[in-house]
Order: sequence, then structure tokens, then C-alpha cells
Amino acid sequence: MRIGSPEWIALLVEGCAQHGIAITPRQAAFMADHGRFLSDWNRKFNLTAITEPRQIAVKHYLDAILPAPWIPCQGPLLDIGTGGGFPGIPLKIMR
Repeated sequence: MRIGSPEWIALLVEGCAQHGIAITPRQAAFMADHGRFLSDWNRKFNLTAITEPRQIAVKHYLDAILPAPWIPCQGPLLDIGTGGGFPGIPLKIMR
């Protein structure tokens, strides 16, 4: 499996659905783009120890997305010290 493959996207979509969260194909594609950038830059700067695409989908993206239903769509949100852009970027994509 590779980041952005149909299997990777399905894992993300199905994982969200299991928790009652809807994710559009466009949102999943943005997350795949970010995941590919993360993977590329991780080789140079060691942004994360998680490097396997399945684990990136689950441990980075799904973990970041799961609180989304409890975060208001309007107003400020403080994300201190995002390593590799988590959870800020996935949450922004969801909003």
C-alpha cells in the first residue's frame, strides 16, 4: 500500500465512517497530498517515527480527525507544537 492509493484512501474513509465522521473524496485527497509531502520530508528531517503508509493513515490522520465532531466550525483553535502538521492540518482539511 502507498499513501494516496485507493486502498489508503479507503482505509481513511472507512475508519472515519466507523466513528460516524463523513470525509469527502476531496478531503481524503488533500490528506494524501499532505501524507506524501510528510513522507518525502521525513526522509530529510525525521518528522515522525511512523513511516508505514497504513500506520500513517491510522495513527496520524484518523487520530487527528476523530475529535473533529467536538470542535466548533467557527472560532479560534490553538494547536501548539504540531509535529509534521498533526493534528492541525487534518483538522483544517476537515473544516
